[in-house]
Amino acid sequence: MKMKKILLNIVLIIVIVPFTFAQDYTFDEAKKAYLAKDYIEAMNGFLRAADKGNEKAMYVIGVMYQNGQGVEVSYTEAMNWYQKAADKGESLAMYNIGGLFYNSQGVILNYTEALNWYKKAADKGNTHAIFNIGVMYQNGQGVEVNNNEALNWFTKAADKGDPLAMSNIGVMYYNGQGVELSYIEALNWYQKAADRGEPLAMYNIGILYHNGQGVELNYIEALNWYQKAADRGKPLAMYNIGIMYYNGQGVELNYTEALNWFTKAADKGNANAMYNIGVMYYNGQGVVLNQSKATNWFTKAANKGNTLAIVVLEEMKKNNNNKQDYLKASTGTMVKRSNLRETELLRMSKKDYSTEKIQDSIETNTTNETIKNSTENLLGKDLKYRRSSLYTLMINDQSRLHANVILDAFGNSVIPQKFNDHNIGPYIIDGQANLPDQSNAITNYLNSNNIAQDIVAKWFNKTDDGKFNMDLIANRGMYDASEMSKVIASSSARGDAMLKDAGEELIGNTFIIVNDYKFTSKEEIAKKTNGFLNILGAASSLAGVDISNYTTIATAGIAVAGKGYLVKTTSYLYRLVWNEEAAAIFYNNYWTDDNNFDPKKVTAFKNSNNFKLHYVGFQTAGADIQSSIFTNKSEEELIRMATVKATDRAIAKLERQYEEFRTKTPLYSVEPLSAKIGVKEGLEAGDKFEVLQQEIDKEGRTIYKRVGIITVDGSQIWDNSLTREETTVLRQQGRLPEQQYTVFKGSGNYYPGQLIKQIN
Repeated sequence: MKMKKILLNIVLIIVIVPFTFAQDYTFDEAKKAYLAKDYIEAMNGFLRAADKGNEKAMYVIGVMYQNGQGVEVSYTEAMNWYQKAADKGESLAMYNIGGLFYNSQGVILNYTEALNWYKKAADKGNTHAIFNIGVMYQNGQGVEVNNNEALNWFTKAADKGDPLAMSNIGVMYYNGQGVELSYIEALNWYQKAADRGEPLAMYNIGILYHNGQGVELNYIEALNWYQKAADRGKPLAMYNIGIMYYNGQGVELNYTEALNWFTKAADKGNANAMYNIGVMYYNGQGVVLNQSKATNWFTKAANKGNTLAIVVLEEMKKNNNNKQDYLKASTGTMVKRSNLRETELLRMSKKDYSTEKIQDSIETNTTNETIKNSTENLLGKDLKYRRSSLYTLMINDQSRLHANVILDAFGNSVIPQKFNDHNIGPYIIDGQANLPDQSNAITNYLNSNNIAQDIVAKWFNKTDDGKFNMDLIANRGMYDASEMSKVIASSSARGDAMLKDAGEELIGNTFIIVNDYKFTSKEEIAKKTNGFLNILGAASSLAGVDISNYTTIATAGIAVAGKGYLVKTTSYLYRLVWNEEAAAIFYNNYWTDDNNFDPKKVTAFKNSNNFKLHYVGFQTAGADIQSSIFTNKSEEELIRMATVKATDRAIAKLERQYEEFRTKTPLYSVEPLSAKIGVKEGLEAGDKFEVLQQEIDKEGRTIYKRVGIITVDGSQIWDNSLTREETTVLRQQGRLPEQQYTVFKGSGNYYPGQLIKQIN
């Protein structure tokens, strides 16, 4: 069983920095009281010292207000005292003011102000501030994303001995962000950080050994490094140790030890570990079989959002707790039907989809240190830029051959990362498949179910009681949510520009694709040719099977027969109509929030029919999977693989056909000039892309200026269309290309993260 891939981490430290006490009698007495945790006496002493102009005392008073030590927590008072200390040149106070703006504590979240204060502290040599500036450049918080600048600041912090900065430089080499991808250099920087006791780096070294990246694959070494990280409290390391004991990697297979480590990780909140414990109790692995305990652990995992646990609980309920084959494996692998879209639909049916908490790009973890908060950003989170949003459905015809296999394949498919997933729940349209033109039937379904209204509701994060907020728009557009909510009521020119910018950049670029699938066995195609070469030619254009070199119809039939399965999809594209008129109707007639709640507007929105979808067009694509490559794969597995490939190819053809659907993609590197797109996106030799410079005009709206044109190097197109199974086979055969990007030809002053868009 394969280990679930664990992502490396980028860390942003938000620290209330520990302070060094000055040699002042009043201050010294306050220090003794503070260390003795007599905070009231300490506060009195620090106030006396502050009255004498002691900036350290002013700073410490701010810390105490922020922590609620001897006083009620008050971010406003903390800011007041930090400001006094900062005015007298105290760098720690400058740093903590930056933290207040970053965390929106006592002030409106403002990354620009946070960055400003971090830079002031950095100018005075504050290492934590230097590190945080690097993270903000990497995340595009208060500045444009700039990996080169991020690396520059991380290097400055590393030069001052900061182990987290060293670890993050390792992450950048691991990802090829601002530097050439190099697992060896990543290991070098992780080792430097690990030598200074950084558990995150130890964990990442374990990943390299576990995956054989930059080093020979070595489970024993991986386990050694995971152990070091686990000893320092890293839950992901504990989880991975459990995986290794479960699978017998580097150790003897031992379910008891696996359960022990999963329990340690679960105690620290790891949902996957909770799920795995449930599986082990369900199967009686390392424990006495106990359905009650299994259900308990599945429930804990489900409550933390683990989708597999949600599915299992639903299936157990349906089957009256009869044991099912779908429960298998510590990594949550399911061998029976596990449709993730169905799981999401079940979850959304239990609560309004719009009340789901927006997942920010940083995940907060509380440490055991008295005055330190750490936020971790999972590596592998894509570069932050404004993407189009996509919602997908399919026509469900149960009379279609292998209908349920195709349904589950679609339900488990993932929205391409170049889009935001705008799933609102329902994903199937019941009807007859494979009609010549389904656009009228699809349009009727979308209109009668008011899908456009539901899409708008999701954009504005509509709650069960009908209130809206700007959290999702702010998250996807990198705006300030609080500021956006205020400008709706202000009617200022700047506010209008911001809302128009969000509409043009985000809401107006929301698309729907409805897929109509058809399954065909290629053996059946060959049998039906009966001497008609034109039929084979038509089929091969869908399947991607080149039979033009066969000289006779008979040999062509033999070549195709028995090799696999073809899945064709006709994909219908729609776009949300969001213009000045639609925006004005929404903001004027329906917007209501916590500050200005209006039940009449809630009712008006519920009964509205103002929002529309525009039919753009359709494309047909297909994919085949060869059973000769996957001799150990079942018919159902081959059909699933072909369904996913057909879906990806249809999206690529829609982008090529319809300019409005073309997405922007960030450059991955500049030497070579590359991007992480390829065959899956339909790239061909000579395809042209414009390189865009993002700017803000005088009205505050985002504009894109063309600063160059680059073309695809036909000899270096990345085949990212391979399924996981195909990748595994090619790797085993030593035929998997190392290059994981497409190279472009062209010259210019470009930088990683700069956006490109296809123009031909």
